[in-house]
Amino acid sequence: MPETTFIASSAQTMFSNATTTTGLGNWIGESNDANSVRRGMSKFDISSIPEGSTINSATLRFYANQNKSNDARTASAYRIKRLIIINQNTWANYSSGNAWQTAGGTGANDIDTTAIGTRAYSSSETLNEFKDFSLTASKIQEMITGGTFSNTGTAMFLTKMATEAADAYDHDGHAEGNPPQLVIDYTPLPTAGSGMFLSM
Repeated sequence: MPETTFIASSAQTMFSNATTTTGLGNWIGESNDANSVRRGMSKFDISSIPEGSTINSATLRFYANQNKSNDARTASAYRIKRLIIINQNTWANYSSGNAWQTAGGTGANDIDTTAIGTRAYSSSETLNEFKDFSLTASKIQEMITGGTFSNTGTAMFLTKMATEAADAYDHDGHAEGNPPQLVIDYTPLPTAGSGMFLSM
């Protein structure tokens, strides 16, 4: 039978090209405006999903409590390929002394080249509610224990605004109280003895 698990982010951060050698702390959000570009990262422990399970669907959720944009824009979520130390990452480095291939974490060795989820934001988003990114289930399948993705057992995502979203800033919730969530619907691999036997 399918099961659904709600996984709160175990760590999250935001970094900016305006402060290339320091992170912005325990916040999560993204922007692309005239002053700076900011990107957010979230980390989830998905090791509790049994090896061999089938991922039916996955949703990445951010709580929106600020919106400083009058523009419609699109945000995208990418799998992170680096085994980063999330409280050490900056615009320049994914961990202390280790540089991203491309500053800001968008090189082909840093993240997937194709987003695994997007969300269109209107010019007047409703606040104080979760905003959902529907993720590609097969990409999450690769991330669970026994999968082929390098960060198996740990799901790490980078979010960023589309480059055309000039003067747009959307802050997706402080980590305290409403951390990012990863909601996964999956079907565990049947175990020996889990079937039903009827005797007449």
